[in-house]
Amino acid sequence: MSQLDKVVREIRNELNFILEAGTLLGVIRDESLIDNDPDIDFAAWRDDNEVNYIISKFKSMGYTHRAYTVDGSIIRLKFQKDGNEYRDIDFKLYRRKNNHAICLEKKMPNPYNPPHPGYIVAGFPRFVASKYTDLMSIITGFSPMDALIVKRVSDFGVWKIPAKYLDHTITHKSKYPIPKQYEEYLEERYGDWKTPNSEWNPR
Repeated sequence: MSQLDKVVREIRNELNFILEAGTLLGVIRDESLIDNDPDIDFAAWRDDNEVNYIISKFKSMGYTHRAYTVDGSIIRLKFQKDGNEYRDIDFKLYRRKNNHAICLEKKMPNPYNPPHPGYIVAGFPRFVASKYTDLMSIITGFSPMDALIVKRVSDFGVWKIPAKYLDHTITHKSKYPIPKQYEEYLEERYGDWKTPNSEWNPR
């Protein structure tokens, strides 16, 4: 896990973030990254100053980046580095709504690989969301202007998780920042996360 270890070592003292999704699953269950998972997943609260730091830091490590924006605000960062040995790095930026963390996705979740029901997700086809932006804001917590992201992508979804997973963290194996209640997080997202699934699709 040299790439993961190096990145975490470079940013963990300057940034509040966690491992999430398949990266957290691999580190906890397998003590390694999952073979068919093409990226490394991080998550943090959305903060403009920290976003600038993240971009600058990864640039100094030789990564290029793509920023996904809604209404001028960056909601997600994708970092890439030349070389087959490097995985993409996906940095999801959440905003707080009451006791939850929410983040827009640029595509609909795969209906054939849904998250566990405890991990709340909503998917909206473009024609529905563009017609009912006010209803969208009630359902998702994003404003109608945010909902206009659908003009630029065909479909999108909304992840909604308890804020405690970002607020309360621990350091795993003295180096990896993870949710303090990581077992609960993994169960809510994947169900039976302790049993490897050969058909698991990281997308």
